Amino acid sequence: MEYVVEPSMRALTNHAEALAASDDLATQAFGGIAHRAVIETTSRALCLGLQSLWEQQLRSILGHWASQQGANRFIRDQIISNNWNDVASAFEELRGLPMKSFGAHERLELLRHLGSVCRHGEGRSARLIRQNHPEWLSRAPDSAIPGPVLVLPVERLKLLANGILHFWVELDLLSMEWLHEKDGGYEVRISYLRNRRSSLA
Repeated sequence: MEYVVEPSMRALTNHAEALAASDDLATQAFGGIAHRAVIETTSRALCLGLQSLWEQQLRSILGHWASQQGANRFIRDQIISNNWNDVASAFEELRGLPMKSFGAHERLELLRHLGSVCRHGEGRSARLIRQNHPEWLSRAPDSAIPGPVLVLPVERLKLLANGILHFWVELDLLSMEWLHEKDGGYEVRISYLRNRRSSLA
């Protein structure tokens, strides 16, 4: 986030402010519209990148667990299914607890639906976001790009990215807490993970 997303969005925002402050009315009008399209497209691409990364990471670790545990064909098919409920079921079967029990679950569900809107536009995910997180969708009629207008400032992209980190830190923490044999660095590691999880909440 700090090396790619934040500098990119900050630069685009600064340029938008410069266009708005221009003495040239044509630059303000047409330059502003074009640049708004760039900002919207970039924020969508960054959001979609986060969602794709999260999904790839999850499916990868599920595949690893399936191999370790000798999972049957049904579970292996769930891992690669296009139905997210199948993926969540595979996680619960392989890990022994539901994904909704994780602290970042709501953020990750929001990210999943945002990714769907970025890919497909209007549809079930857009309706769910309007219902549960209306502040993430704009009612602006003058959007520079077609379809639902997502409101994705860098702070919200960071919130989503932290949700992914929160999930993996919590999973690591649970794995550590389940250990039967604990070495000398156990308490230090547990303390670090708990503090890290709190910082991402």
